[in-house]
Amino acid sequence: MSTASTTLTQPTPQQLSHAVTEIGRLTLQGSSEVYSLGQLALAWLERPEGYRNLEVVANALQAICGAAQRMEELVEDEVNHVHCLQEDPAYLRRMAAAAVAFQR
Repeated sequence: MSTASTTLTQPTPQQLSHAVTEIGRLTLQGSSEVYSLGQLALAWLERPEGYRNLEVVANALQAICGAAQRMEELVEDEVNHVHCLQEDPAYLRRMAAAAVAFQR
């Protein structure tokens, strides 16, 4: 393999810096969203009405799962962009199972 073709696939320091910055931003934003949804679900369960209508908690849990999955996909896109993604077969199986579960 020639050096020129290898160089083309290597991310530049600027690309890596941008990816790290973007991953940090996405993680903070997604974590804040997940935390807020969890806090709302917990607050709902502090009222008797919360136990009579658990569908609200179920919806919050679905939103938490969705937010976490979106965050994961966005971070994965950034990592793929700079060619730094390491594939884990067990992880890929879990993600495939999660995708099937969310389609129902």
